[in-house]
Amino acid sequence: MRAHAPNGTARLRAVEAFLKRKGHNLMSKYTIEQILNALNGHKTRATYEAVGTLLGCHAKNVAQRYLGNKRRPASWVVSKRDHMPTGYMAVNCHPELQSNPHVIEDPDELTSLLEIS
Repeated sequence: MRAHAPNGTARLRAVEAFLKRKGHNLMSKYTIEQILNALNGHKTRATYEAVGTLLGCHAKNVAQRYLGNKRRPASWVVSKRDHMPTGYMAVNCHPELQSNPHVIEDPDELTSLLEIS
């Protein structure tokens, strides 16, 4: 006997899970890569909270769910407390990470940055 194809709901969940692993959120207008490219292009940091709001997840889930391994492009996403990426060694941080003292904490400001990028 052949296994039945997943029903519509199960298929949708499977596709959504796959897209989330690739940095997409069906509820979000932006992907994590678009956000990181905009932050890198403007040499500007943004908090996990601001990024999480745009991606539709809690700030604590941004690193695990979307950023993956500690790497320079992901270091633009930082803690609200100290404005640095959590758990990163200097070698994993972008060399220009602190060149701009401004840190985006407001999701609306991050959206504005994405719209001009």
